[in-house]
Amino acid sequence: LPKKAMEGRLDEIRPCIACRHCLDKIFEKVKVTCAVNAMFGEETKYSIVPTQKRKKILVIGGGPAGLEAARIAALRGHKVVIYEKEDRLGGQLKLASVPPYKQGITSLIKSLISQVNKLGVEVHLGLSVIPELVSAIKPDVVVIATGNVPIVPDIPGLQRANVFLVVDVLAGRKEVGKRVVIIGGGQVGCETADFLATIGKKVTIVEILNDVAIDMGLLARKNLLGRLHEAGIEIYTKTTVQEITEVGVKCRADGKDFQLDAESIIIATGSKPNDELIKQLTGKISELHIIGDCAQPR
Repeated sequence: LPKKAMEGRLDEIRPCIACRHCLDKIFEKVKVTCAVNAMFGEETKYSIVPTQKRKKILVIGGGPAGLEAARIAALRGHKVVIYEKEDRLGGQLKLASVPPYKQGITSLIKSLISQVNKLGVEVHLGLSVIPELVSAIKPDVVVIATGNVPIVPDIPGLQRANVFLVVDVLAGRKEVGKRVVIIGGGQVGCETADFLATIGKKVTIVEILNDVAIDMGLLARKNLLGRLHEAGIEIYTKTTVQEITEVGVKCRADGKDFQLDAESIIIATGSKPNDELIKQLTGKISELHIIGDCAQPR
């Protein structure tokens, strides 16, 4: 970092996004790692060396995994092409930067995009990749980084007009009413509740497990739960949703049924790998790599 700063290469300095992933590892008394720098603590194990054989590498997906793979491959001297189905790069980092206190993530998006542009990576936006396109491109290597898709539970009433996926709400594609029930109390559901509370919504979280936000690090979870409490957000744990109605959701806990009134219902019940292209290309590409959330949503 000091060397890059001294040489005026400020755009090459990888930004800290203040996620405190490193501090969580210290408290857990395990090896410290960094959420944005995979080589942290592994500098003697990994090094970026020029390739002896330049290859044409097709990266499918322009989220953080795809961008980082493209950056490393380009640094080594390969010819890299990225195809992204959306009209912008960044993937779900854009959504992750929406909740309160997470705006710093935008600095990581800008950094990754700046690096691939600086390294001459060829980028195509707004194009979904199909096997025929891969055949036409004729890459030596294919890296699939197509991310994840939402897990949608089988709940009666799911198709009602007042039901939205959490990704659509965070992306600003859907606008919710004054009273909102979020089905799913993981990190995404809880951070969405935090966000909606800051814009004046009355929010209730329904979670089937014993507690909420259990997929978060210790420090961030403590702060988030404190904000949810201060905002007066109601949280129902060990609760299942029986049905979605026009006026809310019917729930069951401890063998008793009850109604939660809401104008809008948000589904935040997790995600699964977007593996359709993986199935289509497996066995047809000599060198195929699967990375990021399409390998395992995290």
